[in-house]
Amino acid sequence: MKADEKAAAVMALKEKAGEQALHFFHDTYDEPWVTVPAGNHRETWRVDSKKLWLWIARTLRALNIPATRSLIKSIVAEFEMTSLVDGPTLPVFVRIGEIDGAVYLDLGDQDWRAVQIRQNGWTVVDEPAVKFRRCLGIAALPLPVNGGDPREILKFLNVRPQHEILLLAWLSFCYRPKGPFPILAISGVQGSGKSTSTKVLRSLIDPSIAALTGAPR
Repeated sequence: MKADEKAAAVMALKEKAGEQALHFFHDTYDEPWVTVPAGNHRETWRVDSKKLWLWIARTLRALNIPATRSLIKSIVAEFEMTSLVDGPTLPVFVRIGEIDGAVYLDLGDQDWRAVQIRQNGWTVVDEPAVKFRRCLGIAALPLPVNGGDPREILKFLNVRPQHEILLLAWLSFCYRPKGPFPILAISGVQGSGKSTSTKVLRSLIDPSIAALTGAPR
């Protein structure tokens, strides 16, 4: 692989990205990341991820450049160097992130939209100001709507009246990216709705394909 061939391929990829330029950065653990255009939105992937490899291959073919393994490997190495050496250090969040007094909730949908939450209200944004990564099995949250009462969730839970305010307080802390956090301990006899309560609460915060998992051995 000649250096000029690799440089030409990298330049073609950047030109293909157009206005949605590639954004290289690394996290606080010195892991390389890149944000790339994907359809009508942008996604953030690790530089060594399979998704980025396939994105490079697909983009090269769209540019009529042979997507050889050696070329893709060289481009990935170039991207990694750019992310680690030239890119800024940015935190990477899962589902909840915060910057400049605003909290962002990743909706987990195919368009990578998020809810921007400020003291004076919230709005759905196409590209949040923080970097999110997607974990395996993540499920999408529904689009939020105005109105409603947080206490409506209590109709689906088996909670004693004296514990309701504690549960709602715990739920509000789940939308904060920084601690300290209260710990929710659900107890009760068999058939009292512990698993159902767990599923309902997780569906509000971080729905997943695997809603419940057992304790590690």
